[in-house]
Amino acid sequence: MSRVSPEHVAKVRVVTAAAVLAEECDLAAYPHRHLAVVANAGFHGENLAQLLAAADLLAEHGWDLLTVSQLGGGLHAFLCRREGVPGPRTPV
Repeated sequence: MSRVSPEHVAKVRVVTAAAVLAEECDLAAYPHRHLAVVANAGFHGENLAQLLAAADLLAEHGWDLLTVSQLGGGLHAFLCRREGVPGPRTPV
């Protein structure tokens, strides 16, 4: 298992669906309200299944799925942290 540093995720604001599902990243300290999750391996149907499974897992931790889009070579899910869910926030 290869951990994804919280600093890296905060800088790029993107994490892979595989890292979310393998619990290789800790988003508790993620400082932003919005996050992108990308799935870019396998067949299109597998990408979507992996992406939605990651979104379901994140929903249990206070994240809401806003939309799914195909960008470049991968599928992206865009999520927003629910109001009232603990976590650092970046001032507007």
